[in-house]
Amino acid sequence: MDAQSVKRKALLVNNAGDTLTGWVDYKNWRKNPAGVVFYTDSLSRSATTYSVGDIQFLNVLGYDQYLRAIVTKDNRPVVLSNLLEQQEVVTSTDTVLLRRLVYGGGVELFLFNDFKSHFYIHTDRGYEELGYKVSSRDAGMFTEKGYVKQLKLLLEGAQPLPLQLLNQIDKAEYKETDLVKIVKNINEAMGSGYTEEKSGANLAVKFFVGAGGGYSWLDFAGVYPAFDNMKFSGSFVPFATAGLDISATRNLQDLVLRIELAYTSAHYKGAGHRRTFIGSSEQMQTTYEVQHTNIAPSLAILYNFLRNDRRKVYVGFGAGYHLSFYGKNRYFRSSNLLGEETLDNYLDFPKGWMTMQAKAGYKLANKWEIGLNGQISGTFTNYVAFSLKPNTYTAQLRYFF
Repeated sequence: MDAQSVKRKALLVNNAGDTLTGWVDYKNWRKNPAGVVFYTDSLSRSATTYSVGDIQFLNVLGYDQYLRAIVTKDNRPVVLSNLLEQQEVVTSTDTVLLRRLVYGGGVELFLFNDFKSHFYIHTDRGYEELGYKVSSRDAGMFTEKGYVKQLKLLLEGAQPLPLQLLNQIDKAEYKETDLVKIVKNINEAMGSGYTEEKSGANLAVKFFVGAGGGYSWLDFAGVYPAFDNMKFSGSFVPFATAGLDISATRNLQDLVLRIELAYTSAHYKGAGHRRTFIGSSEQMQTTYEVQHTNIAPSLAILYNFLRNDRRKVYVGFGAGYHLSFYGKNRYFRSSNLLGEETLDNYLDFPKGWMTMQAKAGYKLANKWEIGLNGQISGTFTNYVAFSLKPNTYTAQLRYFF
């Protein structure tokens, strides 16, 4: 399943050799596209659909490059339940859009993905699929890494013989990161000129700052006589933040990893009354105040369930670690028999405590975001008999740069 569609700037060369500039519906295709929807303007609803047969070259600027080619594909399955016998051959010839991975040197590397990955090298002899076969044999699985021999043959005539690179080829897996590195090294070893990797980075990183506020109140749970019949009020919570979002530039761009450092400050006050013991005429009024400032690093996963080139709507879930500093921690009691007493540093709080958070937000033009954050678990007390759980909900405005 491909990611959601986003309009991206692109260059398209058609069969007449004309270069068209515009925008395409880009989906970070897991499977190579069989065509694209092309717009002359990012705001236009009028579009032209180009199939593989209409495209010579497609460059999604800053992301992917695709080149039309006629290739032979090894169609043997690689899923364990569908494996064929070792000697069986299943191939087909097809016209496809290959994704460029390494280009500009004597050896270029391309990828075609349908139900599995097909890596192709291109030299002056044309396109050649790098062999990788998984077969069933004696009720087991057998892997043939034909690409190892193919890559080593490209180094014939190299002087001196690059032993380290040969060893690297022996250890290489049939995956993009390994093969890109090796093909670049082969071009360097053979002195075949300048080599470029695919355009665009694997990860996109966006930094942000933000501010906002919200409301927080305390829930008391458990058994503790000093807090009997006590009701807690909440307070406004200021919120300041800085951090970064990390997302993959292909395949998983719907998901975002957010690393954030936030500042909050909350003030809670509880008031109640209680009898000291059954039958006593003593009446006691009690109050408790706690004020704490938090520096909280957190990690969250966000999912953009609605996304286009201008707007994103996300939900997410994360965890934070709060480093707290307590300005007030005061218990006050007033008795009709014994008078008044104030106890500072009343409870023993941990310096750090964990929270779980739910998140949602709306992002505009990849620059501004309105975010909502709710603390769904976590307590800053570590007593066995009772707990004080803060419920904090905030809204933030973030700016990305």
